[in-house]
Amino acid sequence: MTGLGEHSDEPHRFVEFEKCPAGLSLLALGAADGPVWRGEELRADFPKPGTATSFRSLFLLPRLATQEAASISEFTLRAQHSKAPDSVDGKPGFEVNVVEHGIYIHTQLRPLLRSLIHDKLLPYITQRFGCSNPALAAAITRRYLPGERRRHPVHFDGMAFVTAVVGLDGEYTGGFYVQPHPSKSSRQFVRLQAGDVAIHRYDLRHGVDVSGGSRYSLVLWFKPDQASAMDGSLPWYPLDSSAGDADAQHNWARLLQCEAKSGDSKSQLKLAKQLYEKAAAQGHAEAQRCLGSMLFKGLGGTTASAAEAFIWWHKAAKLGDGHAQKLIANVLRFGMGGTPADVEQADYWEKKHISQQGFGGDSDASDDGAPARKRSAELASLSDVLATKESPTAQRPYPHQDVTPACAGVPEATLDELFGPA
Repeated sequence: MTGLGEHSDEPHRFVEFEKCPAGLSLLALGAADGPVWRGEELRADFPKPGTATSFRSLFLLPRLATQEAASISEFTLRAQHSKAPDSVDGKPGFEVNVVEHGIYIHTQLRPLLRSLIHDKLLPYITQRFGCSNPALAAAITRRYLPGERRRHPVHFDGMAFVTAVVGLDGEYTGGFYVQPHPSKSSRQFVRLQAGDVAIHRYDLRHGVDVSGGSRYSLVLWFKPDQASAMDGSLPWYPLDSSAGDADAQHNWARLLQCEAKSGDSKSQLKLAKQLYEKAAAQGHAEAQRCLGSMLFKGLGGTTASAAEAFIWWHKAAKLGDGHAQKLIANVLRFGMGGTPADVEQADYWEKKHISQQGFGGDSDASDDGAPARKRSAELASLSDVLATKESPTAQRPYPHQDVTPACAGVPEATLDELFGPA
């Protein structure tokens, strides 16, 4: 089995990890005897908007799941993968739902996963992220084969506090990557061998691009406690937003904006705009673009202003946001909203936008990627996600609150339309 980077001519850029000096010892939850696993913990930190002391972090635990990977891989190879359209890009998902809302769908995997989850991952999440009682909320296995799905667009895992990606079997190039900034130039792949586990929070953009061979993975989504795993609530967004986290502010604003169509739209949109403003002021490109769109449409209690929208779209475009670059190109090409037409500048931003699309390698069998780009461009207008309310007096780390999706009973695939699964 080989993972990434086996070919010297491979063009991909890889994450440069640093070894955590203390190493890692994991005690099973409730265990009184010695550690169940000892090994390395690798870490990569990426700048986070608005702060010099907090980071978008990626952790790699080499060989953490080596004992379990072979059995899980065997299940994955035999399992019937669903070809239902993926909610992010509309293409066949080729995935198997293993756990939904904390309940195992494929019970035969429960004994295979128990050691990995209860003896290793949950203790690690408790130790690393300060959750006193974390719980598994959802899990899938997914395959990327020639003639099937080859990519998954860059996205946030907005419906989970922590994501774990387990490398299984397969010989491939490309694979799992992180993209800590809006521009594709920040994309870095992860050398994920069978049994390695990559772990990150909700604030790190990531995706998949398999440029050759076959890849299999197990993806697990965790929440801070059992209650939020079962009922679909997202208690970290109000708390982290109140603490000034720009990613939390952006993600929560997106959720509020999408929920507004089915709820108290005025109050939801007003709060969403305030959150976008806070994140945008910290240099969060996606928040700047979304704030511009609200100003363009006159949402959140403001008068529609194309001029103000252009200012924020331009800020986001300069930071590398591809959607903002497309918006700027259209405004300049057609002279929209009182902005003078400038074909030369429109061409410049159009080329910037085009450069963000795709990453080379084999195309998905179904098309050349255009539907995925169209689907991605429509994310800002998605709806039917959740209603939340702020609790500024609550203290981290994330006690359970009444922050519950209005559509908690909606299948996870529908909720994933906002941010997408890994």
